[in-house]
Amino acid sequence: MSEQPASEDTKTGQAPGGPLVQRLLKDWCARNNLKLVLDDALGHAGYIESKDGKRSFFIGTRFDLNPLGASEIAKDKAYALEFMAKEGLPTPKTLLLTSPEEQQRLALKRPGYVDTSAQAKALEDFLSATDFPLFVKPNDGQEGEDVCKVPSRAALETILTTLFARHTKLLVQQEAKGREFRSVVLNGQILFSIERNGPQVTGDGASSLSDLMRDHHPELEDQIIAHLTMQDLSVDLVPDAECDVALLPTTNLSKGGKAKLVEAELPSPVSDGILAAGKAIGLAYYAIDYLSPSLTDQDTDWTILEINAAPGLAELARQNDAMADRVKQTYEKLFNALSGTLQ
Repeated sequence: MSEQPASEDTKTGQAPGGPLVQRLLKDWCARNNLKLVLDDALGHAGYIESKDGKRSFFIGTRFDLNPLGASEIAKDKAYALEFMAKEGLPTPKTLLLTSPEEQQRLALKRPGYVDTSAQAKALEDFLSATDFPLFVKPNDGQEGEDVCKVPSRAALETILTTLFARHTKLLVQQEAKGREFRSVVLNGQILFSIERNGPQVTGDGASSLSDLMRDHHPELEDQIIAHLTMQDLSVDLVPDAECDVALLPTTNLSKGGKAKLVEAELPSPVSDGILAAGKAIGLAYYAIDYLSPSLTDQDTDWTILEINAAPGLAELARQNDAMADRVKQTYEKLFNALSGTLQ
């Protein structure tokens, strides 16, 4: 472990390198006469220490502001959605599935605990009552990894087999409609909201998807092709002029998504619900991802997709200067709140 005094680069506003949280923490600790101790390898984890020896720990973007139990619940999407739904908050119809291998392991460990036929019936009942397309995602996934939009029952069987090779628990969810938003909250205050749009191309009536995709997130090419194939779209397809084609089923910024700040005040049902979601899980610092047709109508419908107890803001800061400034302001408020844990 190494102590990290603020560098001259940080004091002048020039990023000296390293993780975003590390860079901002160095500057904040120097201004507040606090010691910052980081792990030697990556500077990914560490603690802040006051003059009287009190410490506040962090790893990545997970800070001591949230209780451990609440953070663990938030990491488990099924639990989090269940507890938010119990408070009357709008969530998509969801079914949790356990992999056959995990079911077998649990059956051997605790005979009678797992009823494999019950899961099969639950899935059949879910499919009978829910229209396609559906979404399938890992129960503990991050950054949109392995999220799939599934158009049919046959495709669902293929996706479940593929994803169960990598994950023990999956969520099958009803498709929710609307534009996607994220709001970041600290101690009962919504700090900012953004609208997120996934990577897409726009047809010109002459170029194929393959041509339109050229030099467009080449690192995601395999995932893009897999998504297009799942939607029965060929890279040889020529989209009509002005026709937008989504390249991935998610809007995550780490997957090529774009963000813009929501400047207008949120409708009361949405803002009240965002704060209620944090209370339902017991979080002080979190982000809510949700869908809504519009945030200008007080009577708008909205659906919570998930709650995140450790929202990463580095990708948002890379979007543009305005976003970078908002991220810095957010972390300043977060670090100031952390200082209260050192008293």
